[in-house]
Amino acid sequence: MTDTLEDATGTSFREVRLEECCTFMSGGTPSKGDPANWDGAVPWASPKDLKRPRLFDTQDHISAAGLRSGSTLAPASSVFVVVRGMILVKDIPVAQAAVPMAFNQDLKAIVPGADVHPDFLPLAIAARKQHLRERMGRSAHGTRSLLSEDSATLPIPLPEPAEQRRIASILWKVQRAVEVQEKLVATVLELKQAAMRQLFTRGLRGEAQKETEIGWVPESW
Repeated sequence: MTDTLEDATGTSFREVRLEECCTFMSGGTPSKGDPANWDGAVPWASPKDLKRPRLFDTQDHISAAGLRSGSTLAPASSVFVVVRGMILVKDIPVAQAAVPMAFNQDLKAIVPGADVHPDFLPLAIAARKQHLRERMGRSAHGTRSLLSEDSATLPIPLPEPAEQRRIASILWKVQRAVEVQEKLVATVLELKQAAMRQLFTRGLRGEAQKETEIGWVPESW
């Protein structure tokens, strides 16, 4: 069911279920007993790859034979959502595939339809994580999972295409700024570690060193 709503600024938007505006795809894992299935050119996504909101590559790759025998290729701009695994205890990872990718059975690939801007979809899904979390089930051995119907019936707001583009543009710019800041912090931490190694082994005067129980330190210490 689709409802037309209006936000505080008077902008109208529809609330739709994902199954009304997107296509769902299921993945799989090729046989690991056949080396011909692996280490090919096809990126193969699994939950461990969903650490950033946009994926350009994956840790594992499969071959064309592996794709044919045990997985599925999601088109670029598909949105991966983790639907099974212990990671769901802490978070529901969501990421957009920047290139065509295969994926395993712990993910669902959600392909945006004609009415959904590709860059808007992952943001709209991520904004509804709490709704998904409330629907989450638990298996007998404690693994969390999201049923297909829980993902398919997730309602998202769907403004007009131009509004979707504007929202996506703003939020992806914010994301890029966050990533730049994270890289700066990582660089500063690396510089700090290098300075600590230098100062605690050579001191401030660059003098000769002596070996101690805790490692090399300046001769005068």
